[in-house]
Amino acid sequence: PEPAVIGRAYTWSQPTLSLGVHQTDKDSLAAYQFYQLSEPTLALVRRPTGGRAILHGKDISFVFVTNDPQLVEMKLKDSYCVFTKWLRQALQ
Repeated sequence: PEPAVIGRAYTWSQPTLSLGVHQTDKDSLAAYQFYQLSEPTLALVRRPTGGRAILHGKDISFVFVTNDPQLVEMKLKDSYCVFTKWLRQALQ
């Protein structure tokens, strides 16, 4: 198949705590209890990627998916810089 990049931007309908796939139950519960202090109607999701808990609410989230060999072979940080450069140019 031809190399492609697909992007998606989305917002959250309510305050939501997004947990990383590898966060332990104990760590997840602690993060949820901490953020619930400021957001009593907090929803909870677990994403299929790593990282720590992220509180979403009034932000705009985005995701990029690609099969482009050049981008796939890059370090994650470097490919992130490429994608955010595209995003900055699109917003300008």
